[in-house]
Amino acid sequence: MAEIDGTELPVRLHDLLLAMAGRIDDDALSEIRELTAVAELDRAVDLLVGTLVAGRVPVTARERVEISRMLDEVRSDPRLADDLVVADSVPVVRHRFSGGSEPGGGLAETLRGVLDVLPDVLAVGSTWRVTPAGAAPGPLPQRVVLVEVGPDGHPPATAYRVEHVLRRAGVRAVVEVLRPGVERTEYHQQAAAAAQPVAFTGGQNGSRPFESATRHASRHHRAEPDDSERVPDRASAPDVEVDAATSTRMLRAVPVLPDRIEVRGQAGEPLAESISDDPAGHRPEDHTRVAEPIGASADDAISAEAELAEPAIDPVPAGDEPSDVDFRDEPAPVPSLPPSVDGRLNDKERELLRQLHEELAQREQQRARRSAGGAASSNRWQVDRSGERGGFSQTVHGLGGRSGPELVNGHRPPPYPPAG
Repeated sequence: MAEIDGTELPVRLHDLLLAMAGRIDDDALSEIRELTAVAELDRAVDLLVGTLVAGRVPVTARERVEISRMLDEVRSDPRLADDLVVADSVPVVRHRFSGGSEPGGGLAETLRGVLDVLPDVLAVGSTWRVTPAGAAPGPLPQRVVLVEVGPDGHPPATAYRVEHVLRRAGVRAVVEVLRPGVERTEYHQQAAAAAQPVAFTGGQNGSRPFESATRHASRHHRAEPDDSERVPDRASAPDVEVDAATSTRMLRAVPVLPDRIEVRGQAGEPLAESISDDPAGHRPEDHTRVAEPIGASADDAISAEAELAEPAIDPVPAGDEPSDVDFRDEPAPVPSLPPSVDGRLNDKERELLRQLHEELAQREQQRARRSAGGAASSNRWQVDRSGERGGFSQTVHGLGGRSGPELVNGHRPPPYPPAG
């Protein structure tokens, strides 16, 4: 988007519409500002040119050059500006404004939400215009709302948002947003002189009487907060120091898993391998115990050791059922505990660990019985290919073999015809 003197096209178009206030009708002015705010600049410029040409509204030579440049920037035909009525001096239209009948009544409550979120709104005022404007004027009196913004405000968006909120609330008004550095026309000077301030608070905004100065001074900046109101920088915040006693208590609260737990089963093979990566397996003695957290009991330590010592047991297939072979339930031998573990357990803990070993051994025996029973209880179907019986033979384990053709209704089936 092209810029002239550092000003973008939407802001330049907004400034041109300020100069057209009071010269064209209010409805067309509000619609052009809405198109500018929603970035439909081509339609906004075309509507402005059409309104000026249709109403035979005179413009200055400088305004015609600016309009022709805008038409070219929005990819429209610059020759449309040739139809404008150019006058050496534009006749001044005298408008009358009135501050009676509370022109700002109810606006503070209506505009509270939008004024709190719009950036750099300095002042808001409202007045009544009692004279018609443009070739197709609307009903009178006409409410005019003046909004003054600072350098961080965006005039096109502010005008659209305020006018949209008022329209939705049923308030018919024309919104004029004045920005710093732009000379006010006689229309806005007279309106500001008769305007009543609209109080509002919230966020960075404040409330003050609307000034009737001839120019927006660039002095309207947000005041910098003093040292007492400044928020301290996060980088300048003091570091929190932790003493040695606190850090020791924090370390004790973290449970430490044992480096090695060795449990031997019935055949003497280790059921749980070392969880350490040290091939030598040499660890200091203080690392082989479970560090108990504060408030933890000895049962928690035994349960942690049991979870590490329990081996993974493969599930038994659904089709494998135990056979009729009778296995005697023999008591599982109690394996011996490693000295490093046995020396740190009391009688209750030793009994719990012994029961754990017995349960593991019983699971190994049940697994062996399932494997043996599954191999002995399989049914087999065989095809008799001897050529003499001419049928199938079924051999069922435990019931003996049965071969030959079966009787059908008390009679043997007819023999097969001879081959060849």
